[in-house]
Amino acid sequence: MRNDEVLKENVTQFSGKLQKSVIEVQQKYGDILNIPHHVSEMHPQMPTADRAAQFAPFAALTGYKEAIEETERLAEEKIEREYE
Repeated sequence: MRNDEVLKENVTQFSGKLQKSVIEVQQKYGDILNIPHHVSEMHPQMPTADRAAQFAPFAALTGYKEAIEETERLAEEKIEREYE
């Protein structure tokens, strides 16, 4: 089989799988796919910058880094004592 034939066959297989996937999604969620997006009449839309800020990185494990460093320090002291 030539390279272009293999490529064409792969594209055909991928296209078939993609079509099957799209059909499955439409069957599962077809009842809600075309519902219009809700816009509140009472609350103004949050600015994009504020929306992005709520997903900014944060320190979920406060103090974790310090605990690891302390464990490392204690382990190094123990190793030093063993080789004295």
